[in-house]
Amino acid sequence: MFGAANVPQIVDFYFERWATHPLHYGSFSTFPVGADLPPPATARQIMGANVDRIFFAQDASDQAIGTVSGSVNAGQRAAQKLVGCLRGRPCPAYRPCA
Repeated sequence: MFGAANVPQIVDFYFERWATHPLHYGSFSTFPVGADLPPPATARQIMGANVDRIFFAQDASDQAIGTVSGSVNAGQRAAQKLVGCLRGRPCPAYRPCA
């Protein structure tokens, strides 16, 4: 991708221990046990909806759930929605049911 001459030597790296990190302990998004689940397409739409000015990007909101590709796709969609809002396009906020 960069050509062998343009790739620097690795001098250090960091590996996040996600499952033991005190802020999330390996958490992930899901519906609660026993939830009345919507159809998969609706579930993906809900999982990727923005709430006011908060935009979510996660593999669970993509057809490629559980994959890096799903995460990348979700991130690109969230970025496109955010840019659209910043440019004055309609930007409806998701209002979850109470």
